[in-house]
Amino acid sequence: MHLAAIENKIDVLTVLLEQDQSLDYFISTTTDAAPLLCIAASQGNVGVARELLRHCPDPPYCDATGSTCLHVAVSFGQADFVRFVVRSPQLEHLVNLPDNNGETALQLAARINDTNMVALLRFHLNSSINAEPFTSVRDAGPTPGSSSMWSCTHVAEMRHLYLNVPAVLVGTTPQGPQGNTCLHIAAIHGHEVFCKEAEALKPSLLAAVNSDGETPLLAAVASGRVSVASALLRCCRDHQLSETILKQDKQGHNALHHAIRCGHRELALELIEAEPALSHAVNQYGESPMFIAVMRNCEDVVDKLLQIPDSAHGGAYGCNALHAAVKNGNSAVVEKIVEARPGLAREEDKSVCTPTMLAVLWGKIDVVSVLLEHDRSLGYLLCTAGNPLLVCAAFRGHVGVARELLKHCPDAPYCKPNGWTCLHEAVVQQHQDFCPGLAAASQTH
Repeated sequence: MHLAAIENKIDVLTVLLEQDQSLDYFISTTTDAAPLLCIAASQGNVGVARELLRHCPDPPYCDATGSTCLHVAVSFGQADFVRFVVRSPQLEHLVNLPDNNGETALQLAARINDTNMVALLRFHLNSSINAEPFTSVRDAGPTPGSSSMWSCTHVAEMRHLYLNVPAVLVGTTPQGPQGNTCLHIAAIHGHEVFCKEAEALKPSLLAAVNSDGETPLLAAVASGRVSVASALLRCCRDHQLSETILKQDKQGHNALHHAIRCGHRELALELIEAEPALSHAVNQYGESPMFIAVMRNCEDVVDKLLQIPDSAHGGAYGCNALHAAVKNGNSAVVEKIVEARPGLAREEDKSVCTPTMLAVLWGKIDVVSVLLEHDRSLGYLLCTAGNPLLVCAAFRGHVGVARELLKHCPDAPYCKPNGWTCLHEAVVQQHQDFCPGLAAASQTH
């Protein structure tokens, strides 16, 4: 996936994503932990980004430093990619999203003295503010000439307007009844003081839903406004608005989904503490917060979610959280999950693969060892297709995995229902090292 994104192999990317949509969510294990969108941005591969968004409308877009794919495109001077981001309905909100140092893409462009990027981003910001009618839910305010105060960040002015025209506080942007309220817009743009004051004057704004199905809390989390989201969460708790905290948007994401996906661990933990039932929800792709947390290697969040007995653990394409831990090769998380929820080790995804089978196919010896030490009987399982684990190891030529299997299960099944053995498989796949390796392992065990 990473090579395809770097080398602009869109056809290859399409094949991979059609086979397994969850591949879009993979993040590199380098120090910057770059997601695929950031990798595409560094190379200016707009076609790759389009393909990623076509299959997965909400892929991760921030690296470990909080830099978005827009920050990356600016730093690498990829003007075409910047234009793509600011015109994309799924990514345009990144214009206002700061990195971990509080720097937006525009501020980055100014700091590195890239006048072309500065002009490009300023043009977009000016265009989005003056556009009529607004087409994006994450708009900047009312249309020119409007007497409303949707984009106003001055608390005194807001109070004055409210005292004279109380109804103005519940007005919405031109999308109609489901447009953004002033609280949505303030949350999206990170105006915490305004949010607190507006909520104090009109608490019902906390439960208002825009055309994307977002409450102000959801909008704040999705926009990366952590401090605002935390403040709105406290407000919702003070007013005992559990249903508002639990609200899911049109894609089925709740605040916890967004917090974990965007890498805001402390906020995720705060959300779990405030409303454990957030852990029950799955989005339209079947992804639970736990599955996303495992995919992101957020171990502290996974620990908290495992402590909730009825928290969901499902994922895309029939995978569960243990499948995700195996994919990442994170044996520590594998051990935690299999101890808390042993039944997950026997569940098959839509490709009829159990977590143990995936560990074998991908040659993850440490993970195989953890699974078999927890439950030796996993080494004897056959998938629905009738393939024993030794045949799967032979298919990939993983001698070390076969040794580990035989260490725990000396009499592990080696033959498919039609009589085809792991030795047949190794010969057909031309894995010459597997045959003597298997013989040596058999003699040892």
